[in-house]
Amino acid sequence: MKSECGGCGLIFVGVGAFDRHRIGEYKGPIYELGENGFPTGKILGYRPNTRRCLAVADLRALGMVQDHRGWWGEELTEAKREQLERLKQKKVATE
Repeated sequence: MKSECGGCGLIFVGVGAFDRHRIGEYKGPIYELGENGFPTGKILGYRPNTRRCLAVADLRALGMVQDHRGWWGEELTEAKREQLERLKQKKVATE
């Protein structure tokens, strides 16, 4: 399932890879805390939106690679290949 980023235009092999390329915090309220340590509901201000896309160099540093279509995802290591094979065998056994 492909996931295309509207921010940077890169295409990812799935939601997990897409999520890994986005960092930072969403804009959100900062609440006053009561004596019990829980929010009172009173908004004191707002956190800024710091969400952004990682640069291609950062994706590579995370171990992400492009496939033959140019889509980004995690590199398929031998351990991951073995894990996928076990999952395929398990699926076939339950059918």
